[in-house]
Amino acid sequence: MIGVKDKELGVYAMIRIAVCSLCLKTRKENLMLFGKNICEDCEAELTQSSTEDLSYDLYVKKMKEVLTAPSKQDKNKL
Repeated sequence: MIGVKDKELGVYAMIRIAVCSLCLKTRKENLMLFGKNICEDCEAELTQSSTEDLSYDLYVKKMKEVLTAPSKQDKNKL
């Protein structure tokens, strides 16, 4: 977690950061699927892409990996 200042409100807030399971960049926690983060940028790409887009197959492959790989919670149970 990191503290950030809201420019409009002038207050600090704590946000969670995590590595995005698709782009592998450290981003603000956004969409959590089975304990894995999907960043806001990747979520937008996923929801706005069509089957004709060149990146579509790559996103499908990455999402399969995210959905089938064990989560941190699963690894802790072992």
